[in-house]
Amino acid sequence: MAREHPRHAHLFSRVVQLTRDGRVKCCIVTCQQPMHCRALCKSHHHRRVVYKNLKPDVKIQTDHKFYGERNPKWRGGQTTDGHGRVLVRSIGHPYANDWGYVYRYRIRMEKKLGRFLRSEEIVHHKDGNCSNDKLSNLEICDSSLHSKIHYQTRKINKLGQLQKL
Repeated sequence: MAREHPRHAHLFSRVVQLTRDGRVKCCIVTCQQPMHCRALCKSHHHRRVVYKNLKPDVKIQTDHKFYGERNPKWRGGQTTDGHGRVLVRSIGHPYANDWGYVYRYRIRMEKKLGRFLRSEEIVHHKDGNCSNDKLSNLEICDSSLHSKIHYQTRKINKLGQLQKL
């Protein structure tokens, strides 16, 4: 039975299909088993849990109606990492991560220089605030110079903890 199920269709970013007995099918295109957990049948879910992924040739049935700007949680292509640094969506950038995001301070320095930064170039925040991406606060340095700068601005107190000078 290849009809869409209106009650469950809003839960998935894919076309939801039913088995003959009315249960939602597994999202793997060639599978006809009922859904067990996370839109997969028992065997595909077990394979995903044990091997951490599905085989690369397995095709998941999707429609991309909630991808990118069409997603209700879209925030204009900007997000933050766990350290407060802002990431900007820049698809096609040579140093973008797997989701197409690049740190905003890298993009600002690249615009100032008129070229992409090389892999050995590091952008240093002069005031130590990684969310302050003003050009006056940024400078380019290599890995060894960057380590020296941070080493010189810290000292070890009596308890063995690092403190900023």
